Amino acid sequence: MRDRLIDALVRGDRSAWAAFGVLWVLTTLMVLLQRPGPPPRRATWAWLLLAVASTTSLAGLPLSAAIAMPRVRWAPVDAPDLTATNPETWRKLRGPAVAVGGPDIAVPTIDTAGHWVLYGLLSGKALPGLPAAEPAPLDLGAPRLCRIEGDTCRPWPVSWPDPARPLAQADLTWAPPGRQPFGGSALGLEDALAYDVETGLYLRHIEPAPLHAPANGKLLDGPHLELTGRVNADEPHDGPSVLFVLRKVAGGRLTQVRMAAVPAPGGGQGHVFQLQRASASLTAGPRVYAYAVRPVLALTSLSLPLGGGVLLLAWLLGRRREAASWITPAIEAAAALSAGVAAAGPAVVAIASLWGSR
Repeated sequence: MRDRLIDALVRGDRSAWAAFGVLWVLTTLMVLLQRPGPPPRRATWAWLLLAVASTTSLAGLPLSAAIAMPRVRWAPVDAPDLTATNPETWRKLRGPAVAVGGPDIAVPTIDTAGHWVLYGLLSGKALPGLPAAEPAPLDLGAPRLCRIEGDTCRPWPVSWPDPARPLAQADLTWAPPGRQPFGGSALGLEDALAYDVETGLYLRHIEPAPLHAPANGKLLDGPHLELTGRVNADEPHDGPSVLFVLRKVAGGRLTQVRMAAVPAPGGGQGHVFQLQRASASLTAGPRVYAYAVRPVLALTSLSLPLGGGVLLLAWLLGRRREAASWITPAIEAAAALSAGVAAAGPAVVAIASLWGSR
């Protein structure tokens, strides 16, 4: 039930958000309309505030978890240095893709200045410190760079990374809610690492590459690199398609880039190649929720049983007016504070998530 509610909130279900909105408006009005009054009225108002504080806290837990969920949204970017205008291929040069430090995958291209350079897909720029490839005699069987159109080729510069260098890859597992694909019981959505808005799948697990195993359990520190598809693929399938997706998790952040073939603008025939990027912080919102907001909301959810017990004790001591006269106002003030804190919890998570996504 809890996972279904979180999933509905993450997906933007209008009914779920409307119900939470009504509860938050009611809580705000209860806190703002609080006024001193005679003892019977104050006791009744204290009970109402305690009930609202506990209800808002219990509802705020799944709401905060949904707000804290990192969301991955793809957006097209201009990449004139990388993407060709040829409808048959997105590349300007034919040549091997290489693994480079960072980690990243770099491909040869011709930049807008006409230089033959090595371009990092994730970094979005030519690799610094490397000279451009220049015309030179070609050795038989040696790596080379060739134009897509024509027979012009140049040797692979010796100062560039070795094309034979292996790529140590990780495995980022995406799955729908309620399903744990790598065995064992299903994990709750609070344990999911991110949500892909386009596919509706959750990032549930990262299997580190052997050469990049996390130390001291710091899984999100990475770096972990995953490549799906083939960087050197040219021809798209019928309709919109994705040729490759490159993902990196490092420093608590998920960075992705992909090459998509989309229909030509204006309803024309064929397609065009488009570079798309997505990025999300995997730690900002989730850590604020896990280490700050969730403990506070768990505490304020006990407002009704704890405050109610104190009020009952004050009622039993009703003959001692001095006891009842200060306990009820104190509980009323504490209940109003708890309700206000419970209502503000999701907002704190939202601010942290927005800060992390910048």
